[in-house]
Amino acid sequence: MHPVDIRQRAISLIEQLPQNKLAGVVQLLEILTESTSQSAANAKEADLLEIIQ
Repeated sequence: MHPVDIRQRAISLIEQLPQNKLAGVVQLLEILTESTSQSAANAKEADLLEIIQ
């Protein structure tokens, strides 16, 4: 599935959620974003350590 299609599908699903579920969904998305950011940071850190060594 194309990334734009995935984003559109995610937006559509979020719009269908009841209000009482939105906070949990936002927390889940934040956690998923943090793990992605951490993976990118770990890769950069590994590159820097390789240069230093």
